[in-house]
Amino acid sequence: MITAGYYIGQLLDDLASIGGQVANRNKVGMTDLTKLLENFYRDIINDIYDHSFRNANEERSNAPGLDLLDDVRGIGIQVTSQGGSAKINETLDVLSGEQLKTYTRIIIMVAGTKQKSYTGLKQEFIDKANFKIDDIWDYTDLCRALVNLPLDKLQGLHQMVSQQVARVKIELEIPNEDGTYASGIEQYAESIPKERISDLKKFTALVHDQTGASDEEVLEFIQTFVSDLKQLPRITREIYEYMWIRRDTKLHNSISSERYKISHPKLERLLERYRNLEGDLRLLSTARLITTYYPSETADGDCFHVLQEGKASGMLDGYGLQFLEKFMTANAIASKKVFVSLDFGDF
Repeated sequence: MITAGYYIGQLLDDLASIGGQVANRNKVGMTDLTKLLENFYRDIINDIYDHSFRNANEERSNAPGLDLLDDVRGIGIQVTSQGGSAKINETLDVLSGEQLKTYTRIIIMVAGTKQKSYTGLKQEFIDKANFKIDDIWDYTDLCRALVNLPLDKLQGLHQMVSQQVARVKIELEIPNEDGTYASGIEQYAESIPKERISDLKKFTALVHDQTGASDEEVLEFIQTFVSDLKQLPRITREIYEYMWIRRDTKLHNSISSERYKISHPKLERLLERYRNLEGDLRLLSTARLITTYYPSETADGDCFHVLQEGKASGMLDGYGLQFLEKFMTANAIASKKVFVSLDFGDF
């Protein structure tokens, strides 16, 4: 079981790595930050503190000085690569009276590393914005805050950061003298998994006893099923496996067979902190690993997903998943090992 310590460690490493990259860019005079990084910190802060920040730069209608705005709580944040007193003085100086009336708390989010002390801040600017030194943040402040989050929030935050961190790191990379970059997206891209398939004798014996299927037919079923699964991102295979373990007890009666299903409202509730469920469901549907039935198509007005075997759905009389369930249960084989790791070595 993944613990809170694992998620915290991964988050600390990712945030520290990005902070270090920004600091290195500052050393060579590259102090500009992109909207991508502003949105990265927006999402993290919203998750940790349950705030509602939006990016002011997406509207281009706000005065300079503030990048992220929480209109509900009256908080404004500037995201900056520079953590020196001069930069903070400049930020506080340009804030308008209207901004300070609307946003009564100002936070400086230093994407790099903040100073140990701020004796260079001008009192007139501090008084103007009612600014507090403790509201100068860098990644260490975010790290201190996230260690107190409950496990479900840590899991959601880790998932969000993991999805964005590769793109952010590439965005922050310093080019070589010839303008090229040391890394490319392929260094962060997920590789196509390598499946492990046994001689299938034990599984074939089970299927043959009930359908009379030949060795070749069983092998074709497994190879076809695995071929469809391995083309999907790992997280999408995990969604498929999660749908499998949380499936409804009642089977869906199709024309040719009975199939496992899961209610869509139930799935949404179980994975309410997962942000990309709809995208993964589309991938699974395209791969014919699920079929979605909408309220207008069902007798009881329910919306649910029927689990399938991709292009192998018509093989083994349409009962492939049920044979897998019987075999995996009888041999205590974890579904994650099969559907995510594509390990059929015990079959």
